Amino acid sequence: VMGELITPMDVHLCVPSDRTMRIQEVHILLLHALCDGIDALLLGDTE
Repeated sequence: VMGELITPMDVHLCVPSDRTMRIQEVHILLLHALCDGIDALLLGDTE
């Protein structure tokens, strides 16, 4: 089912680790960076 939703425009971000906690930490970091980028685009860069 998931394979049907993936398009050529999607980006695959792979965390090279076998430790679940490390993978989750990197996922959280990436989500925060993505949110910061979206905020900067929508609201202007405040820093």
